[in-house]
Amino acid sequence: MGYLMKIGWFVYAIAGMISLGIMTLIFKQLLDKESKPELILAFVFGLGMVFYLIQMLIAKTQVKVSWTVFLLLVLAAFLSYIGNLFVLKSLGLTPNPGYTMAIVGLNAIFITLASLFLFGSKITLVKIAGVVCALLGLMLLAI
Repeated sequence: MGYLMKIGWFVYAIAGMISLGIMTLIFKQLLDKESKPELILAFVFGLGMVFYLIQMLIAKTQVKVSWTVFLLLVLAAFLSYIGNLFVLKSLGLTPNPGYTMAIVGLNAIFITLASLFLFGSKITLVKIAGVVCALLGLMLLAI
């Protein structure tokens, strides 16, 4: 059981990667058919909310949050709105959706570095080398 608990985050991450990858390809198809990013996101997030509400009902999730948590949720929602809108606008312009998603995926660098300060995370030389390689990859995509 201990081993499964340790790899649980990795399995979830792989499942999320596959789901989001397929979703991105669907977004590109919709954008190529001249669907507007705002329309796509309104449908996706509207239906997503329905799915989450059903999940919350099934799991009997408590809906009690402090003002601090509420404000963080509002900020996260706004940043999600902006980020997703810009990603879809980029997907509509790029010849290969992988380029956009490779750049967006580099948010891992920002998150890694911010986590050092926000959460006291540790970073090793190997991980720093990984960040440098990711930045070099970004420069190659920009050429």
